[in-house]
Amino acid sequence: MNLGILLPLGESLENYSKYGQDVRFVKYYLEKYSESFENISVFSYAVEKYPNLPKNCHLICPTIIVHRYLYGFLLPLIKFASYKKCDVFRCFHPSAAIPAIVGKIFFKKKFVFNFNYDYLEWARIEGKGSLVPFLFLQQWLAFKFCDAVFVADEKTEKYARKFVAINKITIIRNGVDPSLFKPLQKIINKKEKIILSVGRLETQKNYGQLIEAVSKLKEKTKLIIVGKGSLKEELIKTALKLKVKLEIIDMIPNNKLPEIYNSADVYVQPSLMEAPVKTLLEAMSCGIPCVATNVTGIRDLITHGKNGLLTDLNTGDLSNKISEMLSNNTKAKKMGLNARKLVEDKYNLLMFLKTEINFLSKI
Repeated sequence: MNLGILLPLGESLENYSKYGQDVRFVKYYLEKYSESFENISVFSYAVEKYPNLPKNCHLICPTIIVHRYLYGFLLPLIKFASYKKCDVFRCFHPSAAIPAIVGKIFFKKKFVFNFNYDYLEWARIEGKGSLVPFLFLQQWLAFKFCDAVFVADEKTEKYARKFVAINKITIIRNGVDPSLFKPLQKIINKKEKIILSVGRLETQKNYGQLIEAVSKLKEKTKLIIVGKGSLKEELIKTALKLKVKLEIIDMIPNNKLPEIYNSADVYVQPSLMEAPVKTLLEAMSCGIPCVATNVTGIRDLITHGKNGLLTDLNTGDLSNKISEMLSNNTKAKKMGLNARKLVEDKYNLLMFLKTEINFLSKI
């Protein structure tokens, strides 16, 4: 059986590497797929080469340079020979389903796509309300033509049921590899406490409020944020104004992240909205005490007071919860151990990949 991989519109392995996500994609998804499928074709939106792909994995690149949306529509026709060889397509985003829909209409090719959270709400939070009609049409078409959809949790399952029959929906949760993301020996820093967060520097992640919360702490701290985004300069200015010691690290490869997680005294996920978020799961898997906002997608992972602390979306409560975690080492350590156990038991990526591959092989 031959598997086709359709990346989100405009994406490429080269672009994944800018955010350190190429390692996760290749090591887990492509390598695991390569063990179960005869051939794998990855359709990229960039002219690129990528080293060390599995032998039966082929990178299919554009031969003409056009706008990404136009290329998405034309991809099954432009890359007809490669596209026709694939028996089923795995789409990693609703936008990745655009070429799959065209392929379904012309060549009757089956496809499955990911629907991980409310993209319409995301657009509104990011001030991109003009995109809402387009995003709605995009996801409506994906639901209409798909053979199946993978959702991240019960909330997205409920949403998907508005568009497709329940027998087309499978929950494939976000997961991490506990053998990679694990507790490491800490270097104790008595001079300052390390507060860590990992994510895009955009409105949804709510880092401005995190900086404000850190400024109210009595403890001597350093805030480290790993990520890129349009708000970088604004966050730096806010930190300087509030006298918060801030370090922004643009990118760390996925396989190097355990070291940075283990350097932290507390991990904070201050998001306004989320799917079950991988970065929080990574921190939990490393046994790091976590503080996170009480929003859908996060409250499914953290049981308040047991494996982390949940905070309201206000600066004072966020600051108090961080302080509580920093000031009670015994309690924080116990919650970190419970967080690690949850990931081992319920959010193991390798377990989810087996389920996914079994599903794709039988569709």
